[in-house]
Amino acid sequence: MSYYTDQNPINARCKFTSDFIKHDLSFMTESQLRLARNDFYALHGRKFSDRNLRSFYESINGYKVSKDYSDDLLSEEEKQIINRIIEIESGRKNTQ
Repeated sequence: MSYYTDQNPINARCKFTSDFIKHDLSFMTESQLRLARNDFYALHGRKFSDRNLRSFYESINGYKVSKDYSDDLLSEEEKQIINRIIEIESGRKNTQ
């Protein structure tokens, strides 16, 4: 994914998650998983309605809301990573 190579901090976060999803994300907290999942949406310019997410991403230099945002902008790999994170989050909720 070529857009992971520039200096945008969100790109770096997505690259980290992409690299580790192949191995294990169990070390991540619930909050970290939530952010990791939403990093991919932020990368493409999703406007967040959740106040905490909006505040977090607006604080990152390089995040820009896109008026043309759509989930269709996500690559198949990004969708698979997001779904894997959701599985991890759901698994934790089911064991509590």
